[in-house]
Amino acid sequence: MTKNNKKFGFTLIELLIYTAVFIVAAGLLTTVLVITTRIENTEIVSTQVGQELNLVLSTVQRLVRDASLVECVGANQGSCNPATASGSFLRLRYTDPTGTKDPTCIYLENNVVKVAEGHTNDANLSDDYLCDLTLAKDLTTSKVNNPSLPENSLVFTKFDVLGGHATVQIDASLTYNSANPDLQISKTLRSAVGRASAATFDSDLIPNVDNSISIGSITGVTRKWKNLFVSNLLGLGAAAIDPVSTTAGTLYFNTTGNNVKVYNGTSWKDVGYWMGSGSDIYYNTGKATIGGSTPSAKLLTVTNVAAPTVGPLGEGLAVVVTGGGGVYVKNNTDGGEGKFEAYGGNIGIGSVNSTPLQFWTSNSAQATLSITGNWGLGMVPNTSKLAANGVIESTSGGFKFPDGTTQATAASSGGFASGARAYQSTGQTLSQSVETTINFQTESYDGLNEFSSNRFTAQATGRYIVNASVGIQNPAALDRFDLAIVKSGNYSSIALLKASGASDTPTIAASDVLNMTAGQWVEVHVWSITNTRNTQAQEGYTRFTVQRVY
Repeated sequence: MTKNNKKFGFTLIELLIYTAVFIVAAGLLTTVLVITTRIENTEIVSTQVGQELNLVLSTVQRLVRDASLVECVGANQGSCNPATASGSFLRLRYTDPTGTKDPTCIYLENNVVKVAEGHTNDANLSDDYLCDLTLAKDLTTSKVNNPSLPENSLVFTKFDVLGGHATVQIDASLTYNSANPDLQISKTLRSAVGRASAATFDSDLIPNVDNSISIGSITGVTRKWKNLFVSNLLGLGAAAIDPVSTTAGTLYFNTTGNNVKVYNGTSWKDVGYWMGSGSDIYYNTGKATIGGSTPSAKLLTVTNVAAPTVGPLGEGLAVVVTGGGGVYVKNNTDGGEGKFEAYGGNIGIGSVNSTPLQFWTSNSAQATLSITGNWGLGMVPNTSKLAANGVIESTSGGFKFPDGTTQATAASSGGFASGARAYQSTGQTLSQSVETTINFQTESYDGLNEFSSNRFTAQATGRYIVNASVGIQNPAALDRFDLAIVKSGNYSSIALLKASGASDTPTIAASDVLNMTAGQWVEVHVWSITNTRNTQAQEGYTRFTVQRVY
């Protein structure tokens, strides 16, 4: 008997088949798991977006239904306007004495839907119908605040129904906030809601009995309406005499005076821009015009103008005329009579009759213009064209006299400061046959800094005395020397020296009175025709003086 110990196993082909079957089964299982997870996440995201979208819709519907007025829509609060048809900003009004809910705004900002209740508390803001956006609360969460496209959108469209309630259409779209494009699910919802919190009449509201039924009550237990707005006529009761009233603010039309009267709690007063206080009237706001239709100043009078067009005149009294006319003032007691007038391209102010014109400060006359055209400054005018009780100051230009002379500087010590004195401290060569301009190196004085080295230049027009002397050092016998005072290039005065013999230092001198205008100059020239040798002008003996005397 033969014993067989051989063992059997899987062949290679069998192993490959089993492995392939396992891989396929595992892949199918993984795919099913992934798809199931994706569907679950998609459902979660879709549910989240739908819930937030429904929250936005239900909140808007509730707020609109409860509102007293769908006031406006717009792109933002600043552009919210009743005339605007659609926008992402909606403002609603409520009957809310506390101001915690009125007004309420729903709007989209930075991809978030927000709700703001209550008005601003800005003391500088007279309009308390604006929502306080600093108190806004988020209506949507960060889960639908997707910063990438597509962005969230919210559009309100207002429809005003004639004879019915206003209707608001809401178009909202929210997108889930996820970096995974497969989960950036968007949902869009459109709906509409109408305001239903107040009565609306589609026909005239007429009582069944005349003069018997009231809207609200002002006597007994008061029941008053808050505000009344009309778009056309507001009719008031008419009476010939003041009716009995106990409530301030009541109005009626008085048929005797043909005016509206208001009861102030004590008595009936006429209604108008002008207010009354006993026999006085006053008007303390706005502007008024007489003879025109467009006031641009506190009080504007317009005459001889068919269609006045007046520019901005500021806060004051304005008078606009065509032709002659202006402001006329007269005192019937003492006869003073004057006017302020614009005529012929000029502005005139003055007296009409033979009375002087005075200018006042601190209730005292400081300047007077006489009927002959003479001015008095601080005094009554005399026969001079200008008389002053005080100091007259010229800061530039000086004073001009009838001869045409202008004095721009003051005289000192009873004379004029214009003048100079100089002398030669170093000898100067006098060459043969050469006209030499004498230099004066040292100044004794120079009142207005008009002298420089060899020339005096006048700063002002006037009359000047000029003296010049030159000492000739050791001339030869019979040598001849001439000295000239030269005014702006022209010889004014010439002196002659002819040496009769040898001399140490003979002197040649000249003097003159010159009429000079500002800018003209004076020099001293010396020349020799017959000198036989070069000599020198001797220092100490060579001098030059100029002084203005008129």
